[in-house]
Amino acid sequence: MISELRKKLETAVGTTEHIIALILDIRGFTPFCKEEESLNVANFIKRVYIRTIDDYFPKASFYKPTGDGLLIVMSYTQQSLKDTLETTIKKSLSLLQDFGKLCEGDEMVYFATPNKVGIGISRGAACCISSGGTVVDYSGRVINLASRLNDLARPCGVVFDSGLGISLLPKEIQELFVSENVYIRGVAEDKPIAIYYTKGLTIIPPSRKEPLIEPRWITLTETVKYAKLMKNQLSGAILHSFPLKEKPLDENQIYIEVGFKEIDGTRHWYEYNVTDKGVTYLQRGTRYYVKFTFSELLKDLGKLGAKKDSIITFDFSYPTSEKSA
Repeated sequence: MISELRKKLETAVGTTEHIIALILDIRGFTPFCKEEESLNVANFIKRVYIRTIDDYFPKASFYKPTGDGLLIVMSYTQQSLKDTLETTIKKSLSLLQDFGKLCEGDEMVYFATPNKVGIGISRGAACCISSGGTVVDYSGRVINLASRLNDLARPCGVVFDSGLGISLLPKEIQELFVSENVYIRGVAEDKPIAIYYTKGLTIIPPSRKEPLIEPRWITLTETVKYAKLMKNQLSGAILHSFPLKEKPLDENQIYIEVGFKEIDGTRHWYEYNVTDKGVTYLQRGTRYYVKFTFSELLKDLGKLGAKKDSIITFDFSYPTSEKSA
């Protein structure tokens, strides 16, 4: 496969095409990978890709896996734009509704799977890299924008920018979306752009509605004995809480490492963010916290091999405010 791609790149040429770029991302994929064996993860994602392509976007021009998601490209002309756009949005909404049932009846997917998806869509001119009539890849602002819009589609939903042309869609579809002006890093940092997102499903954080500032990152470290965590749970506590020194600019960018070191220096760690199972962010007045569900935390630490006398370290990194000069 690598040598085949290498040969194609030798004769590859770039041409300009008008495309609709769609990037979908499976929500909850990271904690799912921690729970399931890698073979089960591979079976699930393979079947999601196949069902998505066959049942929702069979006429797309190009597909490319993006880890826990998929890039789908639809080429269009002036004559085909309206129909292509309407079909893309309708199929995206159907996939959004059906996603949790994609693997129903599949004997190879017998375990609990993520049931939400985020979809970002944009359109415009892109560079198509092809060789011998085969598309190798697409690049350009439209792909980058679709990726950024996908990141806004949380906890799930469909998000597209105003340039997509909502007026080209039937009124009953337009009414499923609401508009907001947002700032997007690398795309709209000084002036906001208008986006549309699925009503009642997608939540746009307040931080995305304010001008972007260069963040100052804070790192906090806390330690606690594993035995104490177990004792607290046995006493009936449900959550283990850590206070943050300052308000995060974006709660989705709170990165957490939890683990311990053996006597010989061997490290055992889990990585989290506040979208993972059992981890939440909470604000009470001017106080800010990251909370862990004891059952999930102790289960993860148990998998790592933590013992009663293990010193558990919690490292928190998050952006807080403008960098000082």
